[in-house]
Amino acid sequence: MDWVESLSEGRRCSNGEKDRSLAEFRLVLAHENSLRWHRAVIVTGRDISDGYMLPANKQGIQDQRYYNTFLNRPGSPERPGRYAQLHADIAPGVHQYNAYWSSFEKAHIAPSDVSNLTCPKGSFKVPASWDQKAALGYTRYHCYDVRATADFADMLALDAAHGWESAAVIWSAADGFRHPNCSGATFHNKLNFGGCPPRADAMADFADFVIFLSAHFNGTAASPGHFTHFILWNENANGDWFDFSPFVSVTQAPDAAHKVLWINKYVDMLRTTHQALARNHEAGKPQMLYVSVDRIWKQLQTCPPTGFQHCHMGTQNFLDGIWERVGTSFDWSVAVHAYGDATKKQWPNMYTFADLPQVVAYQKAHLRQLNSSHVDTAPQSMLAATEQGWDGFGPQEPVAAHYICLAHDVVTSSDNFVYTAHYDFQGVLTGDTRGLVQRDLGYNLANASAVASLTYAAYQASHPDFWNSNPQHFCCAQHQLGCPSS
Repeated sequence: MDWVESLSEGRRCSNGEKDRSLAEFRLVLAHENSLRWHRAVIVTGRDISDGYMLPANKQGIQDQRYYNTFLNRPGSPERPGRYAQLHADIAPGVHQYNAYWSSFEKAHIAPSDVSNLTCPKGSFKVPASWDQKAALGYTRYHCYDVRATADFADMLALDAAHGWESAAVIWSAADGFRHPNCSGATFHNKLNFGGCPPRADAMADFADFVIFLSAHFNGTAASPGHFTHFILWNENANGDWFDFSPFVSVTQAPDAAHKVLWINKYVDMLRTTHQALARNHEAGKPQMLYVSVDRIWKQLQTCPPTGFQHCHMGTQNFLDGIWERVGTSFDWSVAVHAYGDATKKQWPNMYTFADLPQVVAYQKAHLRQLNSSHVDTAPQSMLAATEQGWDGFGPQEPVAAHYICLAHDVVTSSDNFVYTAHYDFQGVLTGDTRGLVQRDLGYNLANASAVASLTYAAYQASHPDFWNSNPQHFCCAQHQLGCPSS
């Protein structure tokens, strides 16, 4: 029996002896693991991130595309089984979602300053009353989607039940809140305005949405799940994903004046998001707020870069602007997108997983310049790899599996990496090149042994019972990564 069969069969077959031996093995290693490979790293922040402890497993899951296709019903009976199997096989530390503003506020009802707002069927009024408005800090009343809210409540409750943290990618301003002349970009043959930020006069409505994400899903008995991680917008140095037209010409290389406008707009959103989170922040429930950037570190001479529709200011230029305007005045971290060959360094023009220590070093250099007394544990020194993916189908699957192993090795080798969530976990089509794990494994992942998925075996290797503890897992056996030290 090879490593694919042994690791899968030990969890799935009805052989009681194997199940008992696996359970005993886990009990024996539980205490040793907590001391040997997982150090309790705690963030030293100024406000919302202070006291955050890095997860025991830095492997995260981003599989919303699969959920939206096959499990898109709140209370779907298939969901609990999928969560249980993911927990048994991987025990991920973080479950990441796209929490798009446009998915919640889509009734096309203008927000109201007065409480007698009437919402159409399928939506509900937020806040529910003047008292709630005053208590939570909402500015106006909105109509939010019932189904989207129930869907997230269901999934976040399952996250909480398994001890996973939940992460929200905040993007895509709802209709009526972005500039009518924002150009948008074409994705999958359709013009998409998700990158257009909220207008200046809609920033209070944007703040209300952030308050909703943090206060409605609040980890109470009525709403057991809650978001711990908030990633603000997407690849913000890239005009395709942060489209500040018509104020900035995103089809021409940004000059100094346009860079100032671009960065100032994002910093306004970052401050607004932080203020909304801090408004209802609860002691003992740290939150991590991330600035999202892509792998193009230096500004390219070509505009737009090959494969893009809009220009790029360079991630370093963008982060330099964040440091100049924000510094350490409030807690923020960096969300990187480490696409590309994970075995090769491309610094300083771009970064891959092999280059991420350079990004950490860049952040720490700024902290030292500001005489920070917590260079190694400040939230600004923390990175999360929140989006990167590789072709996981057919002949490319061994390469993708290797990259999953390398990525986990990188993030577990440093106390400054919070988690990684590859885009995306499971394909929705047979032969899907965007999903790292094949669709054929099924919604409950019961076909993992039959399919002998290398990428799924690489995910399994990250389980705290295996990584750095058991030499039989895929990444150790095939790539000498995550092996026991002695």
